[in-house]
Amino acid sequence: MNNVKMILEKYGKDTIWFYLKDDKTEENFKKELMELGATWMSGEKLEKHHRFSYYIAVHSDKTIAFISSMCWKMSFATNKEIVHVDYSSDSIKYLV
Repeated sequence: MNNVKMILEKYGKDTIWFYLKDDKTEENFKKELMELGATWMSGEKLEKHHRFSYYIAVHSDKTIAFISSMCWKMSFATNKEIVHVDYSSDSIKYLV
């Protein structure tokens, strides 16, 4: 599994987009974000009962937001600045 804090620090990006392939990945991702004190863009604190989509943006200030599947898919063709990471991977992989 990847590590959100390490990826944010290593790549120095304001925002990293993460792909969560299944429920177990979502559970691990959510646990890590809760330990980091993540909040939604609205300011609401992330809680265990909250659900994610397959695509989540994490900002350097530990705020999180949903990404639509259309935006995720279109970003590969239109924006090379966005870092896409498969959270379940054992190594850091940019998804292309």
